[in-house]
Amino acid sequence: MTETSSVQPEFASDILLRVATSVKVTDPAWKRELLEQGFQRANAAHEAYRRTAILLQPDTRPGALMQAYDTRLDRISLQARAVLAMLPLDPDRAMELFDFIDFYLQPASCVDPLIPAADEYYNALAQISRYMARGDAHARADAFQLLVFYMWRARLPSEMPAIVRAIRALEPDRLETVYLDGVLRSILAHSERDARGFSSVGLDLVGKMSDLADDEQALGLTPAILMQAVRQYLIEQLTGPRCADSVTEGPIVGAFNAALRARGIIAHDLQPIAVKDIRPSRIGPPARIESYWRVPEARQLHDLPGKLHGPDRQPLPEAMRRAAAWKADADAFLADVERWTGARELTEADNLYQRGVLFASIFDLSPHADLRARALRGLIDALRHSMVGRERPALWFLPAARLLESERGEPRRQLIDAFERSGQATLVLYAHASRTVPPAARKTN
Repeated sequence: MTETSSVQPEFASDILLRVATSVKVTDPAWKRELLEQGFQRANAAHEAYRRTAILLQPDTRPGALMQAYDTRLDRISLQARAVLAMLPLDPDRAMELFDFIDFYLQPASCVDPLIPAADEYYNALAQISRYMARGDAHARADAFQLLVFYMWRARLPSEMPAIVRAIRALEPDRLETVYLDGVLRSILAHSERDARGFSSVGLDLVGKMSDLADDEQALGLTPAILMQAVRQYLIEQLTGPRCADSVTEGPIVGAFNAALRARGIIAHDLQPIAVKDIRPSRIGPPARIESYWRVPEARQLHDLPGKLHGPDRQPLPEAMRRAAAWKADADAFLADVERWTGARELTEADNLYQRGVLFASIFDLSPHADLRARALRGLIDALRHSMVGRERPALWFLPAARLLESERGEPRRQLIDAFERSGQATLVLYAHASRTVPPAARKTN
């Protein structure tokens, strides 16, 4: 895989991990070597961890960034992939690599709707623990201690649902549950406030804690002590700063109170949360969200693919899209996109994202190979001349990644051929890998 030396580290790591996990690589020693290289190359990835958001429109600058983060080309996501792929080959080395992951998340801010995502890290922890626990009682004890050791890293709201999932994945017995309950309550008591993060994950956290309470009841334990700690945690977060545009605090409180009533654990020292208990200390600013397609020429271009697609969710029948009139309209649209410089956009990244969407829309819709080829030339040219890749590699690669994920059959072959001929190192690398490694499965949050 000498080609990986000429591309940015996140792309090199991704390809090395894809090749290592391919069924075509059967030599365990070679697999381990590729995984080691993939893990090490990820160290230099531009983004340390994935970020996500709720209720975010895709055609905005934060929405575009979230889509880029969802490619999982950040350091922690890549290294967690390497660890999990190493686990069945060399469990001891997998645990060593996991320990090498530099895991530290920064709190979110009210002006930014994106919050840090901890799922990949704690999912790897959960799977390692489960794998270790398959052995004898000593192995189970080691797995339990490993889980507890790394749980103590959690301190932000966005980490809390992930560590609860890790706890439940181990399927702890009664004694383990009692111990983990105490650890979790201590983590909640000593965690940090994060208004944006809490508003984004609070509902999920209440749901996960309610599931954990059900597990405790099934083991003959009373979940009242755990839910009292959850109540104190929610109040601590709710009485801190609050983002002006946050709308989830009411539903979070409602969900918690409903969970208490449903489980019949309301008592003198465990009451529902009242409105007077959750007055914020101050109100922070709303999120700053820059919308795309706001410039008149961009808005006009954005509307045209909708007419070529048709009014329904499904595109126009292929017979209509093969007609001369449809092709003429698509050809005129591509000419307009090619002439559009995007000079009035606020940043080059805004321009690149929107141009990528426009070129990709025609490639997706057109049954005409020549129109698809023209759209690809436009996209490749935009990528080749863009400087966005230096600071935001995943955002730069996003339109290409989407096409590689979604296209099949002849359009995919045409896409790979065009990337291979592009002369752009990253596109060439992914084209070569696509010929030998099956497309990556679509990832979901």
